[in-house]
Amino acid sequence: MLCARFTLTSEVSDVVDTFDVSRIEYEYKTFYNIAPSQTIAVVNGNSGEYVLEGYRWGLVPFWAKDIKIGYKMINARVETIQSKPAFRHLITGTVH
Repeated sequence: MLCARFTLTSEVSDVVDTFDVSRIEYEYKTFYNIAPSQTIAVVNGNSGEYVLEGYRWGLVPFWAKDIKIGYKMINARVETIQSKPAFRHLITGTVH
């Protein structure tokens, strides 16, 4: 079964404590029916500190001419992930 929706029900204080968040740069809200294309809370640690930021959920392939293709790019099949252009660079780390 494939999943296209999920929930975010934790309190912001629990997220901050659990992930040692040092800055909040997104208005955190709980959601019970998050769909592709919605902006959601993400803990990003790329800068050396943990920051709560908002990111759009979905994958928009580098070759897409329209961002709306990200609505459909939410599931990858293990049988074809290495051969599909939308996903293979995520596994190998290279763009073909």
